[in-house]
Amino acid sequence: MTPEAALLVLGRPGCGKSAFFERAALAFNPRLYFGTMVASDPSVYRTIDRHRERRGPGWITLETDGTARDFDRLALALAEVKPAVSLVDGLLNWIISLGGSLENPAEAARLVARRLAVLVNSHPHVRWYLLDVTEETLVSARDSLREAYRILHADLPIEIQNLDVIVFEGGDQP
Repeated sequence: MTPEAALLVLGRPGCGKSAFFERAALAFNPRLYFGTMVASDPSVYRTIDRHRERRGPGWITLETDGTARDFDRLALALAEVKPAVSLVDGLLNWIISLGGSLENPAEAARLVARRLAVLVNSHPHVRWYLLDVTEETLVSARDSLREAYRILHADLPIEIQNLDVIVFEGGDQP
């Protein structure tokens, strides 16, 4: 990865990509974390709590409210905090949460790609880690969600200048 590149990290759920890139981000200050998972049941609450505890106090944390206001909140945090690193954890989760307010996962995918690209491209001094699942994990997902995933991952490399993509297998990668 080149120093000015944003990094799109793909990996199966639970492979350790969040923990790995949270540790990698510790080399930078200040650190901004944007969580995209909406707490919908006890297991999701536990996952969110586990992530919060693992990150600890050295992070500025924003979490999705499931609306397009997320982009404005993230832009404001970037302007105020001026982070050296920003970790967006769970692009597909973001599409799912936005899809509820937009009623269309494909529309949510295009919105995420377009608006996230504006933020990344306008903050080239920030080290960006954009985390998401691999497409193989969507085999049982509904067709509209698989299509939204494909739209997002086709648009991001076009929209974001200097985007590197890796598949995270776990362990001490990349």
